[in-house]
This record gives sequence, C-alpha cells and structure tokens, in this order.
Amino acid sequence: VVRSAEGSRVPESARVVYRYADGEVATETLSAAEGGEFRGRIESADRPFTFSVSGGDDSTSIRDVAVRVVTPPALVRADVRLVPPAYTGLPAQVLASGLTSFKVLEGTRVEVEAAADKPLSKATLHRSDAPDPAPATLDAVGTGLRAAFAPAGDLTFWFAIADAEGFAAREAVRYDVRMVKDEAPRVAIADPKTDRDVPPDAVLPVAIDVDDDYGIRSIRMLFQVASGDSEPHDGVILPLWSAPDAEAEASAVAPGSAGTAARSALAMVKHQSVGHEWDLGPLKLPPGSIVTFHADARDFDATPGPNVGKSRELRLRIVAKEEASRQFDEARRALREEVARTLAMQKQAAVPVADAERALEQAGALSRPQRDDLDNAGLVQRQVSGRLNDRDEGLEKNLRNLLDDLKNFKLDNDPAREQMERMLAQLQKLRDQNLGAAEQALSRAAKNLDAADPKAGDQADAQAKDQAAPPEQAKANDAAKEALAQAKENQGAVADELQKMLDDLGEFETYRGVVKDAQDLLKKQDEAIKQAADAAARPDLAGKDVNELTPEQKADLANQAARQQEMAKGLQDLQQKMDEMAARLDQSDPLAASALREAAQASRDSQTAAKMEEAARGVEKNRMGQARAGQEAAKRDLQELVDLVQNRRERELSRLVKELKKAEADLRDLRARQAKNLKATREAKNIADEQKRKEELQKLAKEQEQIQQELKKQLQKLAKLNADAASKAGGKAASRMSKAQEQMDADDAEQAGGEQEEALADLNDAQDELEQARRDAEEKLADEQLARMGDQLNSLAGRQSKLVGDAEGFEKLRAAGDLTRGQRAGLRALGQLQEGLKDETGELVKRLDGAPVFALTLRRASEDMDAAAAGLAGLKTDASTLDPARSASRRFAQLIDALKRDDGKGGGGGGGGGGGGGGGGGGNGDGIPPTAQVKMIKALQEEINDRTDALDELKRRGKEPTPEQVAEAERLSEDQGALADIVRDMSRPRRDDAEE
Repeated sequence: VVRSAEGSRVPESARVVYRYADGEVATETLSAAEGGEFRGRIESADRPFTFSVSGGDDSTSIRDVAVRVVTPPALVRADVRLVPPAYTGLPAQVLASGLTSFKVLEGTRVEVEAAADKPLSKATLHRSDAPDPAPATLDAVGTGLRAAFAPAGDLTFWFAIADAEGFAAREAVRYDVRMVKDEAPRVAIADPKTDRDVPPDAVLPVAIDVDDDYGIRSIRMLFQVASGDSEPHDGVILPLWSAPDAEAEASAVAPGSAGTAARSALAMVKHQSVGHEWDLGPLKLPPGSIVTFHADARDFDATPGPNVGKSRELRLRIVAKEEASRQFDEARRALREEVARTLAMQKQAAVPVADAERALEQAGALSRPQRDDLDNAGLVQRQVSGRLNDRDEGLEKNLRNLLDDLKNFKLDNDPAREQMERMLAQLQKLRDQNLGAAEQALSRAAKNLDAADPKAGDQADAQAKDQAAPPEQAKANDAAKEALAQAKENQGAVADELQKMLDDLGEFETYRGVVKDAQDLLKKQDEAIKQAADAAARPDLAGKDVNELTPEQKADLANQAARQQEMAKGLQDLQQKMDEMAARLDQSDPLAASALREAAQASRDSQTAAKMEEAARGVEKNRMGQARAGQEAAKRDLQELVDLVQNRRERELSRLVKELKKAEADLRDLRARQAKNLKATREAKNIADEQKRKEELQKLAKEQEQIQQELKKQLQKLAKLNADAASKAGGKAASRMSKAQEQMDADDAEQAGGEQEEALADLNDAQDELEQARRDAEEKLADEQLARMGDQLNSLAGRQSKLVGDAEGFEKLRAAGDLTRGQRAGLRALGQLQEGLKDETGELVKRLDGAPVFALTLRRASEDMDAAAAGLAGLKTDASTLDPARSASRRFAQLIDALKRDDGKGGGGGGGGGGGGGGGGGGNGDGIPPTAQVKMIKALQEEINDRTDALDELKRRGKEPTPEQVAEAERLSEDQGALADIVRDMSRPRRDDAEE
C-alpha cells in the first residue's frame, strides 16, 4: 500500500518494480484507491526480493526496499511415549512415527518429545478436554520441546509453536487419543456347571477359571446358607489364591512411569485355574438347606479399583442321603439311555456295511445309492467313535462323573462302583481294539471301491458289463470285500460290548423304553413294507423268477430280506426283554408286569416273528405278493403289541383309580351305617324293659349282619384291586362285627357296643388305607401320562434340533457359494418337515387346556416354526429363518426341563384329599403336574425379563428400534399379559370339589 504525501498532488498512476536475486524483474501497476492510496499484491512470496515504487514524477522516494522471506516454524520430529500404569508391569511404549490415532489404558501417562526446525520462542499444548492450553517445556537452544499429561478420557491434542520473530506454525498435527478402561477379571466356575443336589457330608470339587488382561491379584469363593424358611446367614469368604509377592527379583521388574520398580508383565498371572475340594460336612447342614455360592477375583488396578469380577451364582440344595442315592440311580438310568442311543447308532452304521458285503458277493459292484449309504455309514461310525472316545464330553465323562459322585457324596454302593469301573474297562477295550479298526476298515473299503469302479453307480452299457474286469480292478474289489468283512467284525464287537453295558444296566430299563422299542419295530416294519411295494412296482422285477434276475437285483432283494430277518430277531429280543421286566415288576408294579407279560405272550401266540421270517424268504425269492401279505400281517401284530404295551397300562390305571374311588364311596357308606348302628346299640343298652331291649338288640344284630355281608363283598373287590392294606383293616372290622352280632343275640349290649366301636375304628383305618391306595394309583397314572407327554416332547425336540443343524449346514453351503439344484430341493424339503413339526405341535396344544403354561409355550414354538418354515420354503437360511427355528428348539428344551422332577416325590399329579377327591392323575393337563407348570412360569418370566432388559438397553443408548424389535416388544407385552392371567387363574382358591 502506497500513499501520497499529505498536501501533495496525487499522481494519476503508480507502479511497482520487483527485482529478484537471480536478476528477474517484474513490473506491476498498482490499483488506485480513495485517499491517494495505491495498492498491489504478491500472491506468494517464496524468495527474497527488492521493490521500488514510482508515481507521477516521483521515482526515488521508495527505492530498493529489501524484503526477506522467513519460513514459519514446524515440528520435524515428534515422539509419543506411552507409560502404562505401574500396576500393569508393562514397559513404556514409543509409538511409530506418523501414528496420530491410538488407544491408551486408563491411568496411562502420555509423554511427547518433539523437535522444531528453528529455535522457538513459545510452545503450548492444546487439549480438547482442557479449556486453556498448557505451556510446553523448551530446551536450552529452543528447538526441542517436551510435554506430558494423563488423559482422563477420549481427547485430541496438538502443539502451537512460534519462532523468535513471532511467526507461528501454519498447521498443527492433531493426535486422537481413545481411553480404554481396565475391565474386571473374567471369572467362570467350570465345575460344577449347574446347580446341584448334594448330601450334607458331601465333598464338592469346585474348579474356577479366571482371566485378566493385565494380571490377577486374588481369587475367592463366597457362599451363604439358608436353612428352611429362614433368611440367608451372613456370607462366608474362602480365600483360594493370591498372586505371588510383589517383591519381585530385579530381572522381573520394569521401569515404571516414575522410574520406580514395578511388577513385570511377564511376572503377572493373567490366567489362573483354581481347584478346591469343598467339604460341606463341618457346616452340619440339615436337608432342605440352600447354599448359594459364587467366585470373585480382583486385579491390580489401583486407579479406581481394584476391579472385581464375579462368576454366575450357583446353588447347592442339601438333600438326605437317600435322596442323593435316588438321584444317583436316575443318573445311571440316563447313562443307560445314552448307551442305548449309541448302540442304536452302531446298529445303524452296520446295516449298509452288511448290505455292501452282500452286494459285492452277489453282484460284484455297488450301486450309487449303496455307495452313498456306505459313505453315510462311515460318518455314523465316526460319530459312534466320538461318543465313546471323547474323554471330556462323551460316555467316559459321564461314567467318571458318576464315580466321582459315589466318592464325593460318600454313597455306599460298591456294586455300582464296580459296574462303572467295568464299563470304563470296556470302553478302553473298544478304543484299543475295535473303534479305530472299524473306521479304518470303512475308509479302506471306500478307497478300494473307488479303485475298482471309478464310476460306481453310473449306468454302463451292456457290452461293458459283459467284459471281464481288469486284474487291478478285481484285486481292488477283493480288497474292498476284505475291508468290509473287517469293518463288520469290529462293528459287531462294538455292538456286543455296548449290549453288555446295556444288559449290565438292565435294572434301569423303563416301561416306556419297552414301548419305544415296540414303536421302533413298527416303524421299521412300515419302512420294509414300502421297500417291498417299490420293488413289486418295478417292471424289471415283476413276475420274474429269482434265477432270471441280475446279480444287482438279487443283491438288492437279499439286503431287504436281511433287514426283515433282523426285525424278526429284534422282536424275539423284545419279547424276552418284556418277560424279564415283567418278572422284575411283579412285586412293585403288578399292573405293568401283567401288561408286559400278556403283550409278549400275545405276540408269541400270533407268531409274528415267524411271519416276518416267512416274508423275508418271500422277498429274497422275489415272491412279492406272498411277502407283502406276510409283512402286512406282521405290521398288524406289531400295532396290536404297541397298543397293548402303550395304552393298556394307562387304561388299567385309569380303571383302577375309578374303581378305587367307587370303593371309597361304598366303604364310606358302610362306615356311616356302622356308626348309626353303634349309636342305636348304645341307646338300646339304656332300655329298661328287658323284653324290648332284647327285641331291639336282635333287630340291630340283623342290621350288623347285613353290614358285615356288604363289607365282605367290599373286601373281595379290594383284593382284586390289590388294596391289601385296606383289605386287611377291613377284615379286622368284619371279625369284630361278627363278635358284636353274637353279643347282641346274647343280650349283651355293653360288649356288643365295644366291638362295634372297634369295628368302626378298623373301618376308619381301612378308609385311610383305601384313600392312600387311590392316591398311589393316581400318581402312577400321572407318571404314565407324564411319560407319554415327555416322549412326545422329546421326539419333537430331537427332530427340531436336527432340523436346526441341517438348516445351519445349508447356511454354511450358501456362504461358500450358490446352492445346487439338489441342495435347493433339500432345503425346500426341510421347510416341509418344519411345517409338519409345526402341525404336530399344534395338535399337542389342543390337549393341554389344563396346562395353560405349556400350551402358551407350545403356541409360541408353533409360531416360531411357522416363520422358520416360511423362510425355508423361500430358500432362506439367514437369521430371519434360523433364529425362530432355534427359538422353537429352545422352547422344547425348556418344556422338557420343566417336566424333570426336582426330588424323589411323586409327579405332582392326582393326589387329592380324603373321601374320593383328587385330581385323578394330574388333572386336565395330560398328566403335567402343577410343579412343572410353576417351573415353566419361572422360565418364561426370566426370558421375558431378559429380552425386555435388552430392548430397554437399546432405548437407553438412544438407538431407534427396528421393526422386528418393535414387533418383539409387542409380543413380549402379550406374553406378559397371558402369563399374568395364567398365574391369577392358578392361584385362585378352589373348593373341595375341585370347582372354582
């Protein structure tokens, strides 16, 4: 800006001349402005220069003015050093050059050392979390600066610098710091995994796992005891582990933020497993006490801390030694069921091997379906090995758990201990000799079959079939036969050992287990009939003599015949099992024993096994008409067998309950008549007129005789109803009635009244015993109904769980690429299966009017399955399909868990009070006891609470709910309302007649 001198004439124009050191000259006309000013501008001055200004006749006033260009200061180096809190034992860390965004642990000190390209006069540290900048420390020459601070949260910081001439840096590098909190230790109780029932003198092994990012300081266990209805006692702390002394050796320390010695990170324990043998004996806890316990762990965080991590809370329920023994036997029963499932899998794996061996022997090759079946057999065989080999989760784990319980619960059961040890030895034998050999033989067979026929299952032309196989293929075929024979031998050995284990646990065979075996036979027979029908419909088989068939066709028929023959043997084994169980149940449950024995005999009388064997021979000879007739007859026999064992017991128990109730009412009438006769006898004793008194007593004697005769009829009925205790008490009453009658005939009213009074007391005892017999029968009926409901739920749960696994498998295939046409067809079939399970669940809901909680849960499961079925039908396997399918599976598991008994008491059904009341076997809920419904209410309420908390947390975070979450909230509200209605109805008082 150039201004004319005051009072002088303003020139019409002015110009400026720039001269640079390299000789370059530039001229620019200045712009005129008001007030005699002229202005010019250089956009970027990046080198020294001089300038001169001339205007009008003045060219000397402003001449050769020198301009020096000064570069603003800049930081050429910045080292950021992070010093973690001393308690972590971590060394200081220098960040890589250029890293401007980083995370720091809470309590970390950030130290920055930087260097400028020229001496500075001023440097300040600016932080986004501080209102005012803080001065940085400059070194003696002014080119180095230092600053340090401890972040209290997320922030951004930068430096403002100026040089000696007052020039400031144009741009500052900004650093973003993100604060990370030291989380509490992660604590998990690895053993026991769930709540447990234990006797008062038990020694409970407790295993605790703790992890922490920077180091564990201590681990403790804390427990409280509540006895009966009392409030929990004060908590008790059991210190279990502490970190080594902080006085570490010099080699184990690292410099801390202040140069002091700190625990080295290498010396910090970041994972610790602790085992504790918890002896409950000294606590002297009575049965019924509840012990609640958890573990906690502390870290070394001294900033806000220490941080405390807690495990989930577990409960121990103290039970009597007898109850612990009963639960131990229940666990052995569950073990038997596991062995039975594994044996069934082993038999399943053996069938394709035997089929393949026969096919190779007769046809010299396998069809593609047979190859597929053999490959599947290899998969099932590996699953069997997994169940038997897995020492952490398989059968061995369960056996060792049972042995541990025997020892830790101090149960006196040497036979059971020897049995478990014997089974462990059998498992080891299978591992050493058979399991691996069976798998390897199947693998060798598959490889040799591939070598013998690379295109197995393809249709080759007739000429190729007639040609002799090359020598190497024949050799591979022979090797495959040998491998299949070895696989069959080892599979048979595994099945034999498993059968021995099953027989060893025969005392835990259940009635419903026999029912299931009969149902399985019926299902297999139905499958055999379908296979025979398919074979009969094939034009290449119809009407041909067996000698006219190809080797492949003969092999196929031989395999069908072998399976039918196996079913005949299976039926004979079942008949023997039914006889053995009937013998065991003769004393404890004569009704069940009778049902089993009669059903087994009826099956023998029908010669069902012989019909199966004859049908097998017909199939093998391609006489399908004859075979089908025999198979259908065998199926009808099996259906009758299933009906006999499945429903007869329940029908008999229902009839027994009805008859016992009627007997109660009849006996109650007799008691009333006896009481009336006793009162009349006492009144007759006071009649002064001897003749009248004698006549009255004779009249009462006749009434007593009639009562006695009615009682004898009742006693005959009681004997048929197996109400032995009631019959015995009634017999005493009848004897006293007879004596009373004789004394009344002898005009001895005093003695007659005494006998009548004793007879009435005996009748009261008989009434009590009869009511108890009726309650026992109702409980057994409820058990049968409950078992049937459990079987149905287990069946649905197993199939739904498998469906979820299959759907997840399709999702993995989809993630790897597009589904093939066959896979898409399989996915649609899975949707149809889901639809069928939904319909079965809906049918079950219709029978549960008396169990509203179960009905509500099953309705929700049905809705989930409907959504999953729609997704599968649309070829979807994402979360929108898998989540409802998993939800349905989870609901089945909840229902099954609710049906499990908590103790050795009855199933909660039936019962009722005296005088013929009671629920008659569990009420209207298909045998579901009220306790199971209460457990289900608790589970549903906890689920509603958890999901509601999750949705509330989203609201607290300010997140907009998705349409799916809005729909879930509405459904939770509906469920909460329905649950409240159910609880209100269940808690409504009822009259003695069971009406509200």
